[in-house]
Amino acid sequence: MKDFKSGEIETLASRDSRLEEWWHDFSDVPMNPETKQMEVEFLHFPAGTDREEIWKWFDERHSKGIYYLLYGEQNTDSPLLSFIKQEVDYRLKDIIRVDAENITEELKNACVRKLYDDSDLMFDYDSIDNALEEICGEFQVKCGDE
Repeated sequence: MKDFKSGEIETLASRDSRLEEWWHDFSDVPMNPETKQMEVEFLHFPAGTDREEIWKWFDERHSKGIYYLLYGEQNTDSPLLSFIKQEVDYRLKDIIRVDAENITEELKNACVRKLYDDSDLMFDYDSIDNALEEICGEFQVKCGDE
């Protein structure tokens, strides 16, 4: 167990990376095509474990879920993604005070991708705002009183 008092805690990005490596390894595990059960053990799962039980385990642990692991893309129906889209729109307009005519779909999409891909940012509003301001800078869009 990590020492949380020292600030050592695994980031979502590093946990997801490890899970993605295991997911890749899982693709090499022999599976009975009729029963969809593993023929050998994998991680802590014994031989004979149903594929969907393992998928559920990955889904509960990966920040983007099983959909991402299976298809390599984000689920556009995700509640998290919907929340981020609303938050980006609100924070660009009302917190960072970007002029409405400068808020393009390209800018909003870049902001949403950044927050979705680095979900550690989502736990601190200052981090969210800093990330959005950085992206605005990349798009040469002025924020607030600049």
